[in-house]
Amino acid sequence: KLIPGGYLYMATDWEPYAEFALEQLENTPGLKNKYEKYAEHQSWRPETKFEKKGVVAQRPINELYFVKEQ
Repeated sequence: KLIPGGYLYMATDWEPYAEFALEQLENTPGLKNKYEKYAEHQSWRPETKFEKKGVVAQRPINELYFVKEQ
């Protein structure tokens, strides 16, 4: 449950998962994507150990940033 103005932010190095999540979130009533597709990297977001492994494996990191409408 998100309060109005709350956000859901995720990052993944697994392309099929990123595509699936993007589709599902875009079709969730009340959520709005802050970007046209994938989000730019947010400097406030910490890098996870999983992300570091994806970078080493040269996989793109896809980020999603959705906000619950007011």
